[in-house]
Parts: sequence; C-alpha cells; structure tokens
Amino acid sequence: MIQVLMTNKPKNKQGDDWICLLNLKPHPEGGFYSETYVSDDQCVLERYNKQVRSCSGAIYYLLKLPESPISVFHRIKADEMWHFYSGLPLFIHVLDEQDSSYTKHILTSDLTVDINARPQILVPHGKWFAAEIIKTNMDDTMDNYTLCGCTCMPGFDYKDFECAKRSYLIEKFPNFKDLIILLTPVE
Repeated sequence: MIQVLMTNKPKNKQGDDWICLLNLKPHPEGGFYSETYVSDDQCVLERYNKQVRSCSGAIYYLLKLPESPISVFHRIKADEMWHFYSGLPLFIHVLDEQDSSYTKHILTSDLTVDINARPQILVPHGKWFAAEIIKTNMDDTMDNYTLCGCTCMPGFDYKDFECAKRSYLIEKFPNFKDLIILLTPVE
C-alpha cells in the first residue's frame, strides 16, 4: 500500500514535510540537505592538487521561508548543477573573479517567469555563488520553500568548500555591495 504523505496540507507547511520525509539536516551555508549519491568511481584532477575525489555526488537541498531563505556566497572546486524539483523559484547569483562579472540565474520549472528561467543551472567550479528564494506575493496558500537537487562533478568534499568573507567580496565586486551584504555572514 502506498501512503500519501503530503495531501490536504497547507502549502506553507510543505517545506517542513519535505525536511522530515527526505531526512534533511541543516547545511553550513544555509538551508537543509541530505546526501543522496556518492560515486564509487574516483578521479584525480590538477585543481585538487592531484588528490583523489569521487567522480560525482548529489544532494537534496531545501531553502525555506522565513528561517532559511538563502544560501550564502561560497565557492567549491567542483562544477555544480542545480536541478529544480518543487516550490518557489530561486535566484542563483554568480560572481566571477576572472572577469569581474555578475550573473543572476532563475531556477524554476515555470519557464514563463522570465526568458532566462531554467529548471537546471550550472555553476562552474571556482565561481562565487549564492542562492535566495524569490519572494513572490505570498499568502497562506503559497509555497514557503524551494526543493532542488545539486549534483557536483567531481563529488563534493568539505575540503574544497570556501565560505566568502564579506569584506573580500565587496573589495572585488564593489558594484554589488548590497547583494553581498545580504548574502554573506557578518564578519
């Protein structure tokens, strides 16, 4: 018998249901996550100083209003593909130190939101990036969360994770000071 877990519940409670159903835990960058896959295959790349990494890994990732609506600016050594599953759309902000550029992506399955909206977004390795729920005109019937997946190639390792320092990003990207203040921890 299949048990239906999320019927007849107000949408503003579904974020909590996903957290329980998928056994999501708090993530250091904000939000909640659960590791779902780590490849048994291994690879060695120059950017990892020839250290061994799993070839791929994946997580469920959830942001939720009001308590955890953002993922702070950080960077990793792996390429990271974001996949939209359910809930509100996300902005994914990417800062590129090589050319001082800024790109704002919209992650959603509703491609009518914006001409650039996509259900998958790739963040190349080494770029600073952050995510935030796009706050729409919300009422009690609106979703209060975004559920997505993140796949890293090579697989994620905390040794390759760097949380951005606010002062450093403001120095490198002064035109985006307000965004950086919003999406970085207080120093």
